[in-house]
Amino acid sequence: MSFYCFPVRVFVIVIILLPFPVSAVMIDLNDFFNDPTVTVSADGSSAVFREDPGFSEVVLLNDPGFGDPEVIIAGQNLGLFFDYEFLEAPGEDDSVFQFILDGATGNSVGPAFEFFSEDSVVGTIVYDLTPLVGTQLGLSFSLQSGQADNGFGSTLTISNVRIEPLPVVSVSAPATFLYLLFGVAAMFMRIRRFGFGSSDRVLSLLQ
Repeated sequence: MSFYCFPVRVFVIVIILLPFPVSAVMIDLNDFFNDPTVTVSADGSSAVFREDPGFSEVVLLNDPGFGDPEVIIAGQNLGLFFDYEFLEAPGEDDSVFQFILDGATGNSVGPAFEFFSEDSVVGTIVYDLTPLVGTQLGLSFSLQSGQADNGFGSTLTISNVRIEPLPVVSVSAPATFLYLLFGVAAMFMRIRRFGFGSSDRVLSLLQ
């Protein structure tokens, strides 16, 4: 094998081993059923919940069991992410409840896939979908009024609902790249010291 092919082979190996980002799959909230006081943006990226004087609960719901599009597809090492902002009006008694549901039953798939708060809160929720592979899934969000609630000023905003690979705890890409470069440098030093013939022996380990 020609010595000049060696850098090309190493370059290919580096490209294969380096991680590449995978784009998130955004969930369109227009594929959900929404109560009248839940306003979904035109692009489906967010929804704003406001209390309804006529009901104690307002919902945004995707339930494939009732014919909704199946938008939550579980996969190995995939996560369901969404951002939320619950603003409870002063003196009111409201809460927010969210859960991933089983499309076959309409019930929650379990406490590990639920979120509940009775206080104003902002953040991002992440669920590991790996245990749910093979299950038909839906998703429910609701703004609920408590028995002591005497107003209609609380709001809930849900946005950027998406499925994307979970963060992997590993050596960072820059560090991995440096390790590979050190290895390549060591092989070149061996070739320079012992001649081109040693390159074939080194490359035979990479085949």
